[in-house]
Amino acid sequence: MQTVEAILERPYTLRACDVDCQGRWRLDALLTAAQEISSEHSAMLGYSEAALSAQHVAWILSRTHLSMSRWPTLGERISIATWPGAREKLFFPRYLSFTGQDGEPIGAIHAQWLLFDTVKRELLNPRHFPIVYPVTSDRPAPTTPPEKIYSPEHITHTRSVMPLYTDIDINQHVNNTRYASWISDLYSISWHREHVLQDLTIQYLNEVLPGQILVLATQNEGNSLHVMGCDESYQSTYFTAAGLWRDARADEAPPAAFQAQCAAHPEN
Repeated sequence: MQTVEAILERPYTLRACDVDCQGRWRLDALLTAAQEISSEHSAMLGYSEAALSAQHVAWILSRTHLSMSRWPTLGERISIATWPGAREKLFFPRYLSFTGQDGEPIGAIHAQWLLFDTVKRELLNPRHFPIVYPVTSDRPAPTTPPEKIYSPEHITHTRSVMPLYTDIDINQHVNNTRYASWISDLYSISWHREHVLQDLTIQYLNEVLPGQILVLATQNEGNSLHVMGCDESYQSTYFTAAGLWRDARADEAPPAAFQAQCAAHPEN
């Protein structure tokens, strides 16, 4: 049986600040909500950001795999659940599931976290900083682990970005959710009107610090997504991402709350 502490579940209602111009849950907002409930649960288990920071330790995300069968929309009330998995060498898996109001599964995340020494700016071996989590072996992972991603072989589009004030988090580097914004912005509004992500894996290879310029290189083939962020000389890769788009019409129509807003502002 699960203990009370083994899993945390919270209701979540999508607000205007969570959705895109189609009224759908925005990718970076979804990952932010996932990060917040993960941090809350970690704190409940004794590993809050403050407690770790006092020992010059922080969690950093190494890889994350998101799968979505349906994207909820403005005003929709969903449930987010999270629980930790058993440590795998240096990696601490954390799982999240998203459930609709009628109980149907609509998405899941399999994330792999690492411990980071904030003074030495290097990974920390768990043997030197043991983390004790409750056993959740009777609750399987809700989606497959994130696979290793390689850089695109054929680059079809590039765009340069430089981290700005709002990109930098408390660990003094680009927050993992900002990569999702950069990836989303590589695609046009018309593309997002007609497509939604079905599957996405992001692999974080090196931290991006203030003032660094990244080249976002993409390889677009049909409904596949393949992005890498590298330096201007293409010598160092900071992140890679791969995924799959599907037809947006497969998702349900926006709820009444979003339709009412559209009717009140027909010029949008």
